[in-house]
Amino acid sequence: MVDTQFLRTVDLFAPLPDEDLTLVANSLQERRVRQGQVIFRQGDAGESMYIVLDGRVRIATTDPQGEQRVLSFLDVGTLFGELALLTNEPRSTDAHAVTDVTLLELRRADFEQLSASRPLVLRQMMRLIAERQVATNQRLVQQESGDEAGGEGQGRVFAVYSSKGGAGKTTVAANLAVALATQFPEQVALLDLALTFGDVPLVLDLEPRVSLANIDAASLGQLDRDSLYRQLALHPSTLRVLPGALRPEQGEEVTVEHVQAALAILKRYFAYVVVDTSSNFADTNIAALEASERVLFLITPELTALRAAIDCQRIFAEVIHLPPDRVLYVLNHLYGFRALGRGDFEQAFKRSVDAEIPHGGDVPIQAALRGQAFVASQPGTAIARAVDDLSRTLTGAPKRAQAGFFRR
Repeated sequence: MVDTQFLRTVDLFAPLPDEDLTLVANSLQERRVRQGQVIFRQGDAGESMYIVLDGRVRIATTDPQGEQRVLSFLDVGTLFGELALLTNEPRSTDAHAVTDVTLLELRRADFEQLSASRPLVLRQMMRLIAERQVATNQRLVQQESGDEAGGEGQGRVFAVYSSKGGAGKTTVAANLAVALATQFPEQVALLDLALTFGDVPLVLDLEPRVSLANIDAASLGQLDRDSLYRQLALHPSTLRVLPGALRPEQGEEVTVEHVQAALAILKRYFAYVVVDTSSNFADTNIAALEASERVLFLITPELTALRAAIDCQRIFAEVIHLPPDRVLYVLNHLYGFRALGRGDFEQAFKRSVDAEIPHGGDVPIQAALRGQAFVASQPGTAIARAVDDLSRTLTGAPKRAQAGFFRR
C-alpha cells in the first residue's frame, strides 16, 4: 500500500482525514514507465489520473500545424491527467517519461467511487484545476506582454563565474539553465560567453548554426520573438542557447555592444537568462557581470582557488563595483576529498558560503559524454538536487520533494 505520508504531499489529498487517505491509498496502483515511453497521447480517452512517485514527466501539446509546445515538467508528488478524468473529454496533452518513472494510477471507476463518497476530493480537484488554469493564463500573459514590449524586458540574468578554469563553471551553468527550464518551460535562455572554447553546445549535445559573433550587434534589438528563436539552438528541456562563437577565432569578434544587445533582447523574451562567462575580466565579461541580477561565483576547495577568489572579490568591489549582495559564493566539490573546508572559505571571505555542490562522482562526466544535463537524466542524485535547489533559491520557488523518500 502507498504510504499515506506521501499522499499528504499531494495537493489533492493533503486536507483529507487519515481514514480517507487510507481509502485513497488502497485505490492506487503502481505503474512503471521506461524513459522515453508515452504515458498517454493527446486525443486518448482519459481513463486514469496519475501521481509521480519517482522520476520526471514531460507534458506537451501539439497545435493544428503540428508544432509541439512543452507545458511543464512534473516531479515527485505532482498530480496529472485529472482534467480528462473529470470532464470525460479526450486528453488535451501528451505525457512522456523523461526518465524512468514510477506512477501511482487512480482509475476512473475508483475515482468516481471516491468522489461520490468523499465530496472533499471532488472539491479539491476543482480548486487544483482552477489554480493551474490561473497559473497558465498568467504565464501566457507574461509571454504575450514580452512579444509586445518595445524596450528591454524584465527577464532576470544569472551569471556563472569562476576565477580560474576547471572549476566546473560550464557544467554548472548548463545544468542550472536546464533546471530552470524544467520549472519554467519556454522561458529560459543561456548565453555562452566562454568565447574562445565555449563548451555549452557540446555538454548539451547541441549543434547551433548561429553564434553571437555572426549577428550584427545593431540588428539584435530589432528581432521579434520568432526571428530570435530561429537563431537559438533548442534543447529538449525547452532551454534555448546562444553561443558566443562557433570557432575559437570568432571570439574576438564579439564586442561589449554584442553582449549588451544580446542580454537586452533575451531579457525581453525570456523570464530567466543564464550566462556562462569566461574566467577573466575582459570588457565583454564585465558587461555580463554588470548586467546580472546575481553572479554565482564558483570556488573549488583548493588553496590556489581561495587565493584567486579573494583577488576577484577585491576586483568585484573596487573595479567593477558589484554590490556584495549580488554575488553568491558557491563551493563546488569537484573531487572526492576536501583539501579545504567551508569554514576556511568563510573565514577568508569574512562572509558565509551561500551554497555547496557535492562531489558527483562520475555523474557529471558520464552525463557530459552522453550530451545530457544530469539534472534531467539523473534528477535524484545529490549533485542534481543541489543544482536544482540552487535554481529554486534564485527564483524563490519551493524545493521539490525527495524522490522515493516515502516509498516502502
